[in-house]
Amino acid sequence: MATDRPIQKPFKDRVVAAIDGLTGYPGAPVSLTQLAGDCGMSLSNLTSALSLRRTMTWAILKRIHQALKLDALGLDLAVWDAFADDPERLRDEIRGHRDGDPIELLKPYIVPTSFLGLQHAGAFMGLRPGARKAADAERPGIVVLPGQTLEMTVELPIDGFLKIVCREGGEFFSLDEHFGLTRRRFKRHEPVRIDQVIDVEPTYFGETVFIGLASSDPFDMSWPRGHGAHDTVTRETCADLMRAFLDRPDDTRRACVYSIWTVPELPAATA
Repeated sequence: MATDRPIQKPFKDRVVAAIDGLTGYPGAPVSLTQLAGDCGMSLSNLTSALSLRRTMTWAILKRIHQALKLDALGLDLAVWDAFADDPERLRDEIRGHRDGDPIELLKPYIVPTSFLGLQHAGAFMGLRPGARKAADAERPGIVVLPGQTLEMTVELPIDGFLKIVCREGGEFFSLDEHFGLTRRRFKRHEPVRIDQVIDVEPTYFGETVFIGLASSDPFDMSWPRGHGAHDTVTRETCADLMRAFLDRPDDTRRACVYSIWTVPELPAATA
């Protein structure tokens, strides 16, 4: 897809259709207002760009694409051209790509209160940009700035082991080795502060989803344990691992989701 040519066709109808196709997907924006916040833009600037009343660049479209989680669903920027004249087909294409998505599979099993907690190691803590409703309460998260340092606290709802699978875009990896979680056993409802911290990359902007999995039994070697290139697994492989995890007896496993939004600057506070 050539990204050096000018963008000439307004995007608003397609973006509205995409939001409709993402209804119910964990963490996806449900309105243009929320999308603007997740893009780090004002609503007026977003709507002007979508209507081509101001310069619409491929860089802005990429931010919109990522904020809509379309890269995580295996869709690239070419989808906007493919359905330029048929927003309803774009909506249906997005719905089709949700089938088999790892987070979509986990959605019915996510516990109401996350057993993962991340916060800035200093004085700053942020809230998710944009006004979020009670329906999104199962998706806690914080906003951070590039270069900040985060610390993590865990409190498992069952005796057993913890695995952290992270999603950035369409890639899935683990921070188990970084946090020293491999074979580490936790006690039920006992808060533990993890000694190792996370340094937010100075050049990364976007959402990192932390998927917390608690199990009464150790996780086998088929799961990723690190975050190097050889540890990254595909969306399809991660979905297969999630299905196997969910096949375990209900009382032996729990799941939660926690997000970090890295933004270039802090969004204005909203009521």
